[in-house]
Amino acid sequence: MWNSPELSDPKQSQQDILQNSVLAARPPAPSRPPIVVREHDLPGLLSAAFDALMTSPRVAGALLQEVERASVVSLRHEWSDVVVPGSRVLYREGLIGPPRWTTLVMPQMADKSKGALSVLSSLGAGLLGLSIGQTISWEDRHGGVSRLEIINVSHPDDDGVFS
Repeated sequence: MWNSPELSDPKQSQQDILQNSVLAARPPAPSRPPIVVREHDLPGLLSAAFDALMTSPRVAGALLQEVERASVVSLRHEWSDVVVPGSRVLYREGLIGPPRWTTLVMPQMADKSKGALSVLSSLGAGLLGLSIGQTISWEDRHGGVSRLEIINVSHPDDDGVFS
């Protein structure tokens, strides 16, 4: 490898070599839409992710990446159409999948039989922070890539009733 003509050719730059390599032929990673996280959810999200690093490193890492890239907001009008813990969300998985309702919750409140999806699940981490109309390419629990689209979001009022 060290004596490779392409690496020792002073006329060929490293950038030229990279552009002609097999790696350059790979499609770019899908871009991720901008997301937001509420300021008061941040400690709980980070705690849940760090607690799960040893038992569920892939989904914990995904949640940490989403939290890291999110804009942190505190005013209700900044997150009124955004999927946050406690939100009831109508989403579609795939291009033609049926719309489904779920409620995004912190891990200790997850209950699949009641439609309560943990932020510490692959799907939950993918939905977190998205707003109505946004789509994201997301790694599903089987390691494949799935498209998630947010159709509707509602939040409970102070009495716990969804609007």
